[in-house]
Amino acid sequence: MKKLLLICVSVVCLASLSVVGCAKEAPPTPAPPTPPEVKPIVLTFSCWSPFVGFLAEKTEVFLSQIEERTEGRVKIERYWGGTLAKVKELHPLIERGGVDLGTGVSCYAIDMFPYSAAGFHAIAVGSIGNSRYDYDNKLQKGYEQLREEFPEVRDEFTNHDQKVLFFHEATPLHILSIKPVRTLADLDGLKVRAVGTSVKFDAAGGAVIISIPAVEAYEAMSKGVVDAVDTAIEIHDRYRHYEIAKHLTFGLNSCGQHLGYATVINLDTWNKLPPDIQEIIEGLGKEHGAWYSQEMEKFDAEGERKFVEEEGVITYDFPPADREVLMKEVAFQIYDDYVKKIEGMGFAKARQILDRYCELVGYDPYKYR
Repeated sequence: MKKLLLICVSVVCLASLSVVGCAKEAPPTPAPPTPPEVKPIVLTFSCWSPFVGFLAEKTEVFLSQIEERTEGRVKIERYWGGTLAKVKELHPLIERGGVDLGTGVSCYAIDMFPYSAAGFHAIAVGSIGNSRYDYDNKLQKGYEQLREEFPEVRDEFTNHDQKVLFFHEATPLHILSIKPVRTLADLDGLKVRAVGTSVKFDAAGGAVIISIPAVEAYEAMSKGVVDAVDTAIEIHDRYRHYEIAKHLTFGLNSCGQHLGYATVINLDTWNKLPPDIQEIIEGLGKEHGAWYSQEMEKFDAEGERKFVEEEGVITYDFPPADREVLMKEVAFQIYDDYVKKIEGMGFAKARQILDRYCELVGYDPYKYR
């Protein structure tokens, strides 16, 4: 009996082992598929300026923040120093889509942007603000109001396939000279590199106007071709004019704070961007425009201190009575000539729009008629 029981137990154990041995092993869990690599959106950026000085440094902050806030979804290839386009070629290049975005001198492109350029070429407001370095952004505020009131102004950039991300307000122009310019008499015969309203303004005082790019002014002064440069402190600093010219005159300028530069993006490029990317870039533009203006005030004040304390520059305040002589001589002519010029380009409402611009910034060119 015991033998029979042992046989039965053995049979049961063998059967159990057979069942276990025949059971199939569970297949391994497949690895999750590798997600496709998401390639960043690559945008090209161009600027005529070399990568030196206030403009380049502050614009680089804007570009870097685009890459940072989009968490690498947007990458920007930078081309500084006019490698893709010279200063007057940049906005047309952006319009054609030859580059995606850029910082250009919009006030040089009169045929494209006549109303934003007017503060540089027609409205001789000089230094406006509560003090030498307390800029009140009148021209930008006035221009923004014009965009609300006139579709011709609102569309002047979009008509050329460009969207403004922000304006770089340029600060008032001041003469930095080899010879002192203390009074109106000192302008007579002075060879001045000048731009904007300063061309006719300085010439009315007897200056000889020399038309050369700002980047060439240093060499021109060193060779005696130019005695003075009438431009913003930021540009004097960028090109180290103070190393040669040691006399800085305030209060002479006719060209005050103005919409000198604009960072824009090609409209076709813009429309292809995802909505959330557009929202990030547009928000950054608003932030950066306000920040840039505040930083420029600080920079100009620090620039004067540097010129005087570190470089031995002497400053002068031009007599208001002498400046008024120049205003009576050419202020209305500067304005009227510009209006007629852009009317001749086909901008039929130029006088109505620019008269309103003057009203918004508190400037009356007609009193100098």
